[in-house]
Amino acid sequence: MAPSVHTTGAAAPAAQPASSGVLTIESMPAHLRSVVEDLMVSYLRSESTWEVSGQDPLEAQWCTRWYKDWPGHDLAALAAGRSAARHGVGCRQVITGTREELKALDEAVAALAQTHGFSAWVSM
Repeated sequence: MAPSVHTTGAAAPAAQPASSGVLTIESMPAHLRSVVEDLMVSYLRSESTWEVSGQDPLEAQWCTRWYKDWPGHDLAALAAGRSAARHGVGCRQVITGTREELKALDEAVAALAQTHGFSAWVSM
């Protein structure tokens, strides 16, 4: 005989469908990388939907790939010392979450970017 199950009558919330987006950051001061990583953890609460069958877990992309980024990408002016622009870091990271999570992350990184003078957005 199966054990009885007590229910309160409340239906479980329906899972929201996962969406994908791209987090793009340009010319951000490097010291803000951990702030952006914390925002991603805070806002992207649902499980990732990216699973590649047969992929070696040691080669999976578990971390955000940051690169040096210069405003305007005028490397010749920077090399010649004719640019007052300071370099920063950037990324283009594919992310997954619900549409609401992606929108909330977009708003958070845009506010951070406006405060610190760089560009950041999530495209969906």
